[in-house]
Amino acid sequence: PTDSRLLEVARKKLVLLAKRHGIVLRQTYVRQGPGLSRKAGRYAHARQFKRMRKVLRRQRTILGRV
Repeated sequence: PTDSRLLEVARKKLVLLAKRHGIVLRQTYVRQGPGLSRKAGRYAHARQFKRMRKVLRRQRTILGRV
């Protein structure tokens, strides 16, 4: 996924799938996820693309870790 919202949706779905299959995750990033999504949107709106890319990279890392 290339977009902040898609990354967040993917994280949520993975967490939900794990829960359905009885897999206990140590970290779900339930607090960080939506916040990072908002941050990316704000940075994009303010044309601060380097900061936005940093947030997207963090979201990708979180998605991989979940």
